[in-house]
Amino acid sequence: MSESKQRKDIERWMRQQLFRQRDGALERFALRSAAPGSKGAEVDTIDVPADFSADNLPMLVDDVLTRAQADADSLGNKLQRYTLIALESGSKNGPRFAFRMRGEGDEDGDEGDEPPTEKGLTSQLMRHNEALMRMLVMTTGTQVNAMSRRLEAQEKTMGQLFEERIKDKEAVEASKSLQHERDMQMLLTSGQEDRKNELIKKVESLLPLVVNKIAGRNVLPEGEGGDIFKALSDSLTPEQLQKLAQHLTGEQQMMLLTLIKASREPAPNGTAS
Repeated sequence: MSESKQRKDIERWMRQQLFRQRDGALERFALRSAAPGSKGAEVDTIDVPADFSADNLPMLVDDVLTRAQADADSLGNKLQRYTLIALESGSKNGPRFAFRMRGEGDEDGDEGDEPPTEKGLTSQLMRHNEALMRMLVMTTGTQVNAMSRRLEAQEKTMGQLFEERIKDKEAVEASKSLQHERDMQMLLTSGQEDRKNELIKKVESLLPLVVNKIAGRNVLPEGEGGDIFKALSDSLTPEQLQKLAQHLTGEQQMMLLTLIKASREPAPNGTAS
């Protein structure tokens, strides 16, 4: 079995053990040697953090393979068998996964080391090169996985910052829209006040005319407002009065009709019109 396929199989099995439904929490993985004809021995224990996530799985697999490779190297240049056991809290047994790992140490045997011949030196050099390449591949794979996870985290952070920037921009636009509505309301209110003040001034200028008409004599001195309103009143046709009344309240209609009626009545004898 190739190393890449074996790594994928170990990662798939560990993923199943980490994220499947179980009665108790998965606490650790136990790495045991499984030499033929022996009960084997525990090589190492790999704890599972409480906040473990799927992003950390490649690093956990690298940790298992690195510890198994170190143990195999200490046993010589032979194919060693290992068993990885998933243990829940307080448990001494659990699901198992068996795999093999070839050691990179000196080959054991009755003959000892290779003789210092050209063939022996070549074999030894090839083993050393193979061990260096294997360590280089494992180290590179670990670094690539770490960089990939870092890039994923950075992309996630950038996405969150971009979304927050969009929300802030929408909030600013909404604030500007509300400010515009407030400004428009203030302009409308100001316009209403101005029109009301102007109407009061007009009424004040026409007040002497109305009072004099009702009293039948010049009680108050009339100004230019009376003449202007009289000229306007005389020029209005019934159709214009009807259209104008449609835009006034009942109280305003009565005030307007009173003013027009007072301005059109002839002045009493002896008084100015």
